[in-house]
Amino acid sequence: MPKGYETEQDRINARMRQKPLAERLKNWWWYNKIFVLLAVLVGGVLLYLFLSDAGRVEADYHVGMVTTVYREEDELLRLESRLAAYGEDRNGDGQIQVDITPYYAQLGSESTEGYLAVATLDADLVGCRSGLFLLEDPETFQRVTGALRYLDGSQPEEGAEDWENMARLLDDKQSPLYIACREDNGTDSDYLDDSYELMEKLLTDLA
Repeated sequence: MPKGYETEQDRINARMRQKPLAERLKNWWWYNKIFVLLAVLVGGVLLYLFLSDAGRVEADYHVGMVTTVYREEDELLRLESRLAAYGEDRNGDGQIQVDITPYYAQLGSESTEGYLAVATLDADLVGCRSGLFLLEDPETFQRVTGALRYLDGSQPEEGAEDWENMARLLDDKQSPLYIACREDNGTDSDYLDDSYELMEKLLTDLA
């Protein structure tokens, strides 16, 4: 490019430099506001996720609750506190935290209602997330999933359906709610054994 040659962009930049600062800022905002707003949105989401994760207490025990009856949040909190009283601080954070995940679905039904809850429960079972279960219908749960161990801690034979030896009535104030422990499938035997010990202490206290 010949020396002294001025492009159209050079002329535009020169005119912009002659304008007041406020007008230059206004012009910059017009062309860049979308990028600024996107950056603020992304930053806000990242900040929210960071603060949420920082304030979250890692649970020592995960409990799956399978029922067709909706349970209020305050009832879930009471159940979590009740179970936590028999647990131990497994992760060493100074707290004993039980996390109950409700799955509102009718197992064994051909209805599509509650399909998402059933799919999420399947993921829980495959990943061995919940060591304990609170069940409205332990008979159907065992028949459909085959996921429970006996109350004495032993592992049932494949296809065993004698659920009455695998679950114990915990609460029938609103609707029957049984507690049972997940069978040991080798995924995390220490976690499942600790979950069983919590249940054993609870059942001993109920006896």
